[in-house]
Amino acid sequence: MALGAFPSQRIVKMINENQIIGADASRIQPSSLDLTISDEIYKMKGVFLPRTGESISDLLREGSLFSWDLGKPLECQGIYLVRLNETLALPPSVYARTNNKSSTGRVNLQARLLADGISRFDQLPRGYRGNLWLLLIPRSFSIKLTPGDALNQIRFFN
Repeated sequence: MALGAFPSQRIVKMINENQIIGADASRIQPSSLDLTISDEIYKMKGVFLPRTGESISDLLREGSLFSWDLGKPLECQGIYLVRLNETLALPPSVYARTNNKSSTGRVNLQARLLADGISRFDQLPRGYRGNLWLLLIPRSFSIKLTPGDALNQIRFFN
């Protein structure tokens, strides 16, 4: 198998083999997958990264203020943690990186990926298994989101 970023055909295969769970195939781009937000969202006290081996659930116990209702806009400069609809079960040879979609940048919404036990933003190690979360901070004005919105995209590599 060639080394490098996976094309759309390989991402489809990953979905079919349950290496990517909960993904909508219509969100596949030529070499990435758009990640979508769920309706599980929390307003946070601050920005937290999990320590190695620490789950996002642990972060929520320590750092969340309360559950947020996506029926209300996210407040400017507020800090939110939202669970993504997609879950990963990557094979041992596959790792991933994420970045904001250009539309997220145009509205000055910071969106950084977090994952269980990973003490870095936007990077998943080889063989990662688990849920995905986005840390969201509207920087210029309040922003209204709905479940299913795509704010971030993921690329897979070997």
